Amino acid sequence: MEKISVAEAYRELGNFLRRKGAQRIILLSAKEKENGREFQIVIEGDCDFALLEEEMRKKWPDDRMMLINRDEIDTLEEIQEMEEDGIIL
Repeated sequence: MEKISVAEAYRELGNFLRRKGAQRIILLSAKEKENGREFQIVIEGDCDFALLEEEMRKKWPDDRMMLINRDEIDTLEEIQEMEEDGIIL
């Protein structure tokens, strides 16, 4: 199976997460690894994070997805860094 680019994978992730209730998705990092990729994603919206993580493991078994609930980010510094450095979808 042909490997898709990180940008294409992020678009696919964004569409998947929106269908699951995410209102805003921010990619903090995406890294190519030897066997798959690693994504760090902040999500705003009414989502069941445990269920999302389980479904994502099944859909993308070779990739590591770290989901962060935007509601759990407390400090202004963290919010500013996320807004400035992340890619908003």
